[in-house]
Amino acid sequence: MSKELFTKNGFRGTTTRDIAAAAGIGLSNLYHYFSSKDELFVYLLKPTTDEMERMLDEHHGIKGNDIERMQDVNYTEESLKEACCAWEP
Repeated sequence: MSKELFTKNGFRGTTTRDIAAAAGIGLSNLYHYFSSKDELFVYLLKPTTDEMERMLDEHHGIKGNDIERMQDVNYTEESLKEACCAWEP
């Protein structure tokens, strides 16, 4: 429920009251599990951020690249070439 509300209304446009109402629970029950809207939002994003971190670690950790290297234009070009070649038959 909350994922749909955040998607539809954005973070700022979604209230904890909206989330509780959509879930059919009381606001206090929501706060029993999450101390804030921010905490709930982070919880919802965790699978996505975990997967992104895994992918970055898998791809870039092997080559030993760090964030500074990833910001280099040459790195972007190399990555695009690598990705394009990987998709060619």
